[in-house]
Amino acid sequence: MKLTGAIESSKYSYLQYVPEQYLPKKILITKHTPIDKIKGMLENHCMEYPLIAKPDTGLRGLEIDVITQQNELSDYLKRVSRTDILIQEFIEYPLEFGILYSKTPLNNQKKISSVTLKKFLNVTGDGVSSFKSLLSKKSRAKKHFDFFKIKYQSIWESVVEKGKTIRVEAIGNHNRGTEFVNANMLITPELVAVVDEIVKHIPGFYYGRIDIKAQSIQKLMKGKGIRILEINGVNSEPTHIYDSNTPITSAYKDVFTHMNTIYKISEQNKIQGEKRDSLKTLLKETHKHFSY
Repeated sequence: MKLTGAIESSKYSYLQYVPEQYLPKKILITKHTPIDKIKGMLENHCMEYPLIAKPDTGLRGLEIDVITQQNELSDYLKRVSRTDILIQEFIEYPLEFGILYSKTPLNNQKKISSVTLKKFLNVTGDGVSSFKSLLSKKSRAKKHFDFFKIKYQSIWESVVEKGKTIRVEAIGNHNRGTEFVNANMLITPELVAVVDEIVKHIPGFYYGRIDIKAQSIQKLMKGKGIRILEINGVNSEPTHIYDSNTPITSAYKDVFTHMNTIYKISEQNKIQGEKRDSLKTLLKETHKHFSY
């Protein structure tokens, strides 16, 4: 990965190494690609709406959208700030996990150190309250209330029928209202083997978080019924620390433990003769990153 995945790395470039059986259908375009050409590319890859559109070098849920029709895609390309755009089919599987995996270059010790279950922002009707009223009770929706008012204007004042659940936000990022739940109890040798089978195809991959959608936990443990949405490098956090039940001291301890893991992998790679990026390159890409 470019700069080991720290910043400004292409999602599409390293997904290219993952076997197709684990991937959503995908295409890479630019924001200047004519919409008719994009339509043809989607047809050639048998991709239908809804789709996920995201900057190829984006981060933290910035400028990621669910696209349900061609007009929305045209509008998205006009407002997105990055040039290269990754388009993926929208995977409707019920579960999404972030799994942090590492292995040592010299002795090939493999482990999973963090598993996070993502609980999407949703509301459930009581047959009396409006969508607006239900959403106003969700603390994770407050920072995006104006955005949701526009997005859901057609049902904003409508009463949601009793028992009906509406997924308000389909993007599994913490700052998009998704709740992160510690699922480290799922760490088993079987899960390590599943992730290892996926990442072993990526040259020089020793550390990173894999974002996975799964049909069920049982299938996840067998490497079946899963799709890889993204693979991140050394910018990956052990996202289970964002579980609201995690003490702050434990969170910092886990962060420093993972930093130490990254350092050890780096030192072992250096012993094996791996070249390191220059400070000039790092500073240049860091400037680009924070400008975004």
